[in-house]
Amino acid sequence: MGSQAPKVLSVQGEINGQNQLRQRNLVLVGLPILAYIAAGEWSNLHKSTAELKAHFGSETVTPELFATVFAMRVALMLLMVGLGFWGWKLRERPERLFWPTNLFTLLTGGLLSAIAALALQINPSLDIFLLGLFVYCAFFLMSPLVAALFCFGSLGIYLAMASVALGDAAPAFRLGLLVNGGIMAVLAFVVCLQNYRSRQAELTALTMLSADNLGLQEAKRAIELTSATDSLTGVLNRRSLDHDLAMLRARADHYALAMVDLDHFKCYNDHYGHQAGDRTLKSVAAALEAAVSRSGDKVYRYGGEEFVVLLPHTPLEGAVIAMERLREAVERLAIAHEFRPDDRGIVTISAGVAHTTEQGFDAVLDLADRRLYAGKAAGRNCIDSGAQDSGTSDVDHGPGSKED
Repeated sequence: MGSQAPKVLSVQGEINGQNQLRQRNLVLVGLPILAYIAAGEWSNLHKSTAELKAHFGSETVTPELFATVFAMRVALMLLMVGLGFWGWKLRERPERLFWPTNLFTLLTGGLLSAIAALALQINPSLDIFLLGLFVYCAFFLMSPLVAALFCFGSLGIYLAMASVALGDAAPAFRLGLLVNGGIMAVLAFVVCLQNYRSRQAELTALTMLSADNLGLQEAKRAIELTSATDSLTGVLNRRSLDHDLAMLRARADHYALAMVDLDHFKCYNDHYGHQAGDRTLKSVAAALEAAVSRSGDKVYRYGGEEFVVLLPHTPLEGAVIAMERLREAVERLAIAHEFRPDDRGIVTISAGVAHTTEQGFDAVLDLADRRLYAGKAAGRNCIDSGAQDSGTSDVDHGPGSKED
């Protein structure tokens, strides 16, 4: 009944979480590939211009260019590891993953575009740039703003780096890069939007279903709580008592049980009114619950001004001691009761205590009830456990009559 309700993530939180998972997978797959490429390039770092031209079949490749591309590739790996670790650290807090996941997309994607532009001197083709562009757009969920920054930002970086790398390349080739790259960037942007919006719609529907399910669970808990507790005092009700006694009986677990009643409570209601009586019942119920010392001990409202205290695995003598503690707790409330027939002047309780080893499981409640009224006859504000049957008397705190 006191368990915390599960939290329903926002749609953005779900998207952030999915991007973090995809980011992790890209790092796990991409790092070994980049490391393999870098390892292969390492052997070419010290080759001369002629050897590089012969190896790659390109007239524009130089050792300096090759070293720059190699350094940028290493920087890309470090960036992927750093941003990937940042996202991994925040994986349990999806609402805070917006920056790590989107910076990963924008920065690593931009660096890939720069590498692809410099690689034009080795392989004059848009293939590398387009591969990175469309893989990212299909892989990551980007909002329209992030998608625009990624697609057109990557295109801008690619064209700027390409203009430096190509030097005095033919204008027709430059124009071809601009036109084809621009068309592909627009198409990639459309892919990003479609990917994002379709997934956003799915997650919105799932989040609404989760929220509805959570609402149903909370309503169920509220109904269970209402059916298990007394609406006035908040303690467990008679239905819960019947259930718990049946469970103990089924397991053959012995227990002590006390029937508790407020002394002269009819007189209290007659003089102070029923609203004051309700407030007193609440206060007494709270005091009883606060005074039970073990987690397995429970307080129930049995009806009217009667309560039942259930003490599993407690001998009769221990139950009497426990109930004396509860009686004192109510007495310490010092709730005024000036109209009671005796001279006590405050609200008190009486209780009858019984144990399942005395007359069996089926008779323990009736036995406790009889002892309660025996205690009232003996003077009220006392605990009766039938000890007088063996020639001794229980704790008695003053004279009284049999009435209420």
